[in-house]
Amino acid sequence: RGHLMCSDGEVQQGHRSEDEIAIEIVERGPCWLIRSDAHVAAPRGSLRRVELNALAQEMQVPRSRLVKVLGEGEGTPGENQEPHLVWVARVTPALLCCEGGLAVAGDSGAVLAQDDRPIP
Repeated sequence: RGHLMCSDGEVQQGHRSEDEIAIEIVERGPCWLIRSDAHVAAPRGSLRRVELNALAQEMQVPRSRLVKVLGEGEGTPGENQEPHLVWVARVTPALLCCEGGLAVAGDSGAVLAQDDRPIP
């Protein structure tokens, strides 16, 4: 299961329509889909693997906010704990409403044409 989070907290998906969720994303600002595993149906290059601390910096939120939703990860806290890695994609209303049916550049999120060039 993935979590859809904006910088100010988790977006509640529940029994809401895609339009309602897209409107909330527009109103709240950038959102990220965060998963503990790569989903087989995810478009190629849409998910990237990042360490939780790096994601917290990217989202400009305290790590503790992400841990509250996602948990601590594997291992025992302390020196021997493995880094907490998650799969993440930046989500825009357009990407949400087309259900991922767009080709996008991995880090920039630019929508790609059939020849793999970014669409301006």
